[in-house]
Amino acid sequence: MKKLWAIFKKDWRAFLRDPKAVLLSSLLPIGMMLVVGFAFSGGGDWVIELAVVDSDGGEAAKTLLETITDAEVCELVPLPDEAAARAALGDNDYAAALLIPAGFTEAVESNADAGLTLLVNPRRDVELRVLENLVQGASIAPAGKNVALRMADRFLDEADFVSPEAREDVRGEVRSYITQEEGAGGSLDWQDFTESGSPVRVTTEEVRATAAEWDAILQYVPGYAVMFALFGAASAAAGVLAEREKGLARRILTSPLSLKGYLLGKSGFLVTLPVAQMGLLFGFGAVAFGAVYPGSTAALLLVSVCVVVASVGLALALLAFCRTAKQIDQLGLLVILVMSALGGSWWPLFITPEWMQSLAHVTINAWAMDAYAELFTFGGGLGDVLVPCLVLLGYGVVGFLLALWRYRPQEVR
Repeated sequence: MKKLWAIFKKDWRAFLRDPKAVLLSSLLPIGMMLVVGFAFSGGGDWVIELAVVDSDGGEAAKTLLETITDAEVCELVPLPDEAAARAALGDNDYAAALLIPAGFTEAVESNADAGLTLLVNPRRDVELRVLENLVQGASIAPAGKNVALRMADRFLDEADFVSPEAREDVRGEVRSYITQEEGAGGSLDWQDFTESGSPVRVTTEEVRATAAEWDAILQYVPGYAVMFALFGAASAAAGVLAEREKGLARRILTSPLSLKGYLLGKSGFLVTLPVAQMGLLFGFGAVAFGAVYPGSTAALLLVSVCVVVASVGLALALLAFCRTAKQIDQLGLLVILVMSALGGSWWPLFITPEWMQSLAHVTINAWAMDAYAELFTFGGGLGDVLVPCLVLLGYGVVGFLLALWRYRPQEVR
């Protein structure tokens, strides 16, 4: 038992003597929790909007909209008419638009069939699921009292054990109770009467945005391709430091080769590994999931090359600031995972708060995903991806300059 305890203490001492390992083992999980937490909490900034065209303006329409608002799930955005609603969905401004027709209140109060139309934009799938369920549930509220009255009448009509005289007295009391305003003594939850059926019908109609639809596969294939291109470049950089630790770099530099030439030569391996990984993932996406990559082929190749250059820039920056291959493994893991989560490799940036979308653009991933979205979602060409490509190339240049300034292949700092 003493020997086991001695081994246990020795391993903990060795771990605690490496402050970087301690820091990274703490920062990595905390950093990932923060990024994921902020992305999905929304910080109060991500608001689902429901466009509304109220052509009725009556009491039933007011009850319907109040029920939707009380759920505290979305904001109502009034629009003037159906044409404006269709145009807004066509421009991808909203996930859905609720059309309340003229005469809606009259139809509800007379127990006639009352119809609502929900225009839906399938491109905003995440928000749409919430809004469809919300509108379907809220549609019960305008007719709730009428449904309850019909149920009470049906019960009393079939109650043979109640005399006709008493039946009318009971009917009057029940109707008085049901039609009381809330707070006037015992209110009812009108959604309890859904089994009786609501006379309000909700008809759903798709209105497709003019831009190409967002496709989850075309989000995750490039997202993971970018992330693993970064991992590939970092892995290659760790191999370069391992070579230095073994003294191989010192021997190479005894030949007539400058530091700049050495770094350019090493960049060849740093480039080809992420290229292979990106090609593998894009190919796998096409074969396994039937992914079709729209937009300009030339632009797709340009973006992918720029992503690789930026990945090499990150690898060279890690070479500049890390002393051992182990440090690159640790620091690279932390940096790449946080960049991937923050930059949109794991989920679309539009679901995150606005401040997070802005912060994301300090990462390679966000600029890469912007460029791929221009191609795959909006069918763009070379002109549409020039800015992201220039930024990605800038990452590569900065990384090369950092390595030129800090990296010394012939010494272990």
